[in-house]
Amino acid sequence: TARHNGKILIPSFSVMRTQLILYYLYQLQQANAIPHIPIFLDSPTGIAVTNLFCAFQNEYSIPPTTCNAAFSIATQTPLKKDSKELDHLK
Repeated sequence: TARHNGKILIPSFSVMRTQLILYYLYQLQQANAIPHIPIFLDSPTGIAVTNLFCAFQNEYSIPPTTCNAAFSIATQTPLKKDSKELDHLK
């Protein structure tokens, strides 16, 4: 999919699931198991929770040393216009 400029949509509507998916994608990229491709976090709730997540990193299973790095792999689209622009990405 990445070689052909395809897109993958991963619906993730629950708290913690979004953050774990981002963390696992980060780990896979660090291990060169997947290519470094654009990742977008397109969920207002997901964005809000992700932004709070590192502030309370002691409460979760993601190591504090990798919290910010793991979540920075995704571009956040907090506004409706940002979300709509994703439709036109190539």
